Amino acid sequence: MGSSWQDAVVLITSRADDNSAYGTGFVIHRDEQGAYVLTCTHVINDVGGTELAKVNDIPATVIASGPADDVDVVVLRVAGLVDKPLLLPHANCKRGVTFDFAGYYHLDDNPKKKLVFRRLRGILSDAIQAGMTSSTLTIVWEMEITSNDELRPGNSGSPVVDEHNHVIGIVNTRLNSNKKRGWVTPIETLEKIWPEMFPSLFKQRIDDSFNTERVRLVDIHLKNIVAQTKQLPLGYLPGDFASGLEIDDVYLLPRLSKEHYRVIIEDDWLERKSLRQFNQSQEKEESRRPVLKAEKSSYSSLYEVVQSGADATLLGYMGSGKSMAASYIALQLAKGEGQSIFGLARAKIPILLRLGEIRETPASDLITFAIEDAIANLDDAKTLKDILRQEWNAGNVLLILDALDEFRGNMKWISEQIEQLVHRDLHGSSVLLTSRPSVYRLVSGRLVGLKAFTLEELQKEEISKFVEKWTIAILKSSKRNDVDPKEHVKSLTRGIEHHSFVKKEIASNQLLLTVLIILSFHPGGIRLERVTEAGLLDAYVTYLIDWEKSKGAEAPEKYGTNLLRIVFAYTGFEVQRTQSGMFDGICTKPTLLKILSASKYLKSLDSSGVTAEAILEFWLNTGLIQQADDVARSIRFRHQAFQYFGAALALTYQSEELVARILADVNPSQNQEWKDIRRLYLGLCAHPPPILE
Repeated sequence: MGSSWQDAVVLITSRADDNSAYGTGFVIHRDEQGAYVLTCTHVINDVGGTELAKVNDIPATVIASGPADDVDVVVLRVAGLVDKPLLLPHANCKRGVTFDFAGYYHLDDNPKKKLVFRRLRGILSDAIQAGMTSSTLTIVWEMEITSNDELRPGNSGSPVVDEHNHVIGIVNTRLNSNKKRGWVTPIETLEKIWPEMFPSLFKQRIDDSFNTERVRLVDIHLKNIVAQTKQLPLGYLPGDFASGLEIDDVYLLPRLSKEHYRVIIEDDWLERKSLRQFNQSQEKEESRRPVLKAEKSSYSSLYEVVQSGADATLLGYMGSGKSMAASYIALQLAKGEGQSIFGLARAKIPILLRLGEIRETPASDLITFAIEDAIANLDDAKTLKDILRQEWNAGNVLLILDALDEFRGNMKWISEQIEQLVHRDLHGSSVLLTSRPSVYRLVSGRLVGLKAFTLEELQKEEISKFVEKWTIAILKSSKRNDVDPKEHVKSLTRGIEHHSFVKKEIASNQLLLTVLIILSFHPGGIRLERVTEAGLLDAYVTYLIDWEKSKGAEAPEKYGTNLLRIVFAYTGFEVQRTQSGMFDGICTKPTLLKILSASKYLKSLDSSGVTAEAILEFWLNTGLIQQADDVARSIRFRHQAFQYFGAALALTYQSEELVARILADVNPSQNQEWKDIRRLYLGLCAHPPPILE
């Protein structure tokens, strides 16, 4: 770190003779009207307010400020100070970042003794939220002085400077119990009090090395991210609903759980009792679900996690919106919205890797594979690969690893790779992982550097807004003219409010809410008091059968609904058996047809396999099941929830003894994957009545 930046530091004092308070500030901008100085709001309050503040003995004018109990930052304008250099801002407050700061203090904290200007060194430890009330909480960073000195009165307002001589924060206060520890206000909070100036100030931070050609190639990558993430991945919806739904139309800012998250673990009662005793309603099974305590966190949204640069895991059940949250963050960063939305000086470059689409364990390390996947089929791929690697090493990348629970390679390999990324000796680039909690438990022992969060359930006041956004977006996409959007939303919201299980478990789950809305358009409506998670998926399968059959000749009309459901169930079961390692290989159409044709349910109809092929083709037409683009054209599901439901449904067709043996024979290393299937199976055992009238 150089020393010239210290010349930007100034002394804040009072024009009142009887006021000896003082603090530190620094010059951040200059125009024809003067120099602009940053310091803390409480420093200005201490020296007697805006009318009495002076900077290096020059009267100052307050241009913008936040309250001392909120964004404790103020911008002053001062005539002169032309000899002072400018400190350029850069959002780089992250755990482990080392910094220097320089400020004023008096010997022995006595204003009558000598005034000292000194440079100190420290390290950032973690982000917290601080304020006088819950409404004034704002992000600050805890710091610790590592040099042979301590924080003193007068240091408030000092610039916190990183190794590149860029200011990343402002010294806020010291902790009275430990004079080597204190708080730093991140520089990006300047946006909240000075939004009109914030963008142009931070625009100066684009590195000279980020030349025109580099920008052009990165722009190619960002446009590719936008193309991948702007539309909702709702391929499981019927054709008259599925097109044109964009994530910006429906997305609602997710909050994160601060105190705990629920996980499905191996319950003793589940192992001890016979399957006959498992015939319980889903609501009763839910009451037995244990709670796993997690570390309390100061973050309340994914935005704050991204802003802080923390490595994090986003946990959630099937359909809760993990992938959508990951896609939304990638989209906003790729669109260049990171500065205003996430409070970043220079938006992180997102690299999005769908772990569920990896069919074999890569030969390369994970970051190399992620970069190669990101540039596949792009122009100038080789050069762009080098650029993205450089950006990763420079700390300018957010690597989003989506759907750990769908990864089909070696779990030991993927956990070791993520562990290396999380524990790397790099500051800046960060990792965001998404997973169901049950699978995350398989690797969580290694990933001690990750903060684990889950999406919170919607609060009462948010449900109406959430349902309204989704319903209107689906209606707009479907171009249905026979439904009044406002009345439909009002009726649906009113119904949800009156049924606690739907409000708590369904309305907060984006997949289940989408299914609920689609079913609400069905003639006769929907009986919300009968809705359960398993029952809702069951009703949707019935809906798709009816919808596909309504297309006439395209569907095998002669086959009954039960037979179609059995093929769907067997498909889900066989795909899950393959993916969870119960037998080697992958599930392809020929292998699946062979299994289906040999089943007692289909054998009596046609032993040649033609009948099974027609019914499987029926399900491929619905979109729930698809053939992947890999070489083997393997069978997969549009959304994993339907695969798990199919597997659970298949268990209901088996004897209790066979089900017990199947669940006992599950590969122990992948046993967590079957917990969610078992949960759905328990819900189906109660045989909930149809929810469609």
